Amino acid sequence: MPDKINDASLLPSLPDSQNLKIRKPYPGLRILVFIGIIYGIIISLLGAAANATGENIAIFFALILCGGYTLALYFTRRLWIPPLTREHAWRNAGWIAFANAVLVKAAILFLEQILQSSTATTGLPALLNLLLTLPWYAGLIYFFIQIQQKNHYHWAVVLLLAGLYEFILNLSVNGIVLPWLAGQPVTVVNSFLELFLTGYWQFVIINSPIFLVIAWILEELPQPALPPKRSSWQIFRPLLWIFPYLLYFVCFYLLGQYFFPL
Repeated sequence: MPDKINDASLLPSLPDSQNLKIRKPYPGLRILVFIGIIYGIIISLLGAAANATGENIAIFFALILCGGYTLALYFTRRLWIPPLTREHAWRNAGWIAFANAVLVKAAILFLEQILQSSTATTGLPALLNLLLTLPWYAGLIYFFIQIQQKNHYHWAVVLLLAGLYEFILNLSVNGIVLPWLAGQPVTVVNSFLELFLTGYWQFVIINSPIFLVIAWILEELPQPALPPKRSSWQIFRPLLWIFPYLLYFVCFYLLGQYFFPL
């Protein structure tokens, strides 16, 4: 009779929830994101050079600032993430993401005010413009934390989603809502082409510090076992917020036009 029984299983043990890895994206997805970011910066630079309006120049500098800020957050994440994950990590992720949204929108408005004499594109003062746009990010962040906590999407997927949500919002506002408020035909097709060619990758860069901080913070939490297949429809869940937000947008816009007419 052997002195020691070898109890090693023929099958590997179940992974501990603490050690689960975030699923890798499809091959080439990271390369696509890198190329898209470079494309977005080049398109913005060419647009500012060809038509040097205050808005175009402001967008270009906003891309550089947001991209640089995201890189700074990434390289210093080992310093600022651990204190945020000790308790109430989800809440902290939401507050940090929303603070970044305020910072990004305020920086863009500040650049626009410096580089052009007119007010922001909606005709509202800068502070009211923040009140108009920030509720969108508040709801979006709330829903995105829920799906990211369950699915732990790779950073490349997170960036693509950041651009997608902003793309859908701008398409709805510029292609449907604003023409309808002005009594003009909707311009969904033209808005889609313009946003697809020039806007999407700029949205990815500008929103990167908002969404990536959520992913980085949630990475440090114990990760539950992921099912073999995840519903791809979950990525559209944050877009449910677009319906109440558009109602808010219409009401706020009409009040702004009444008190601050163009």
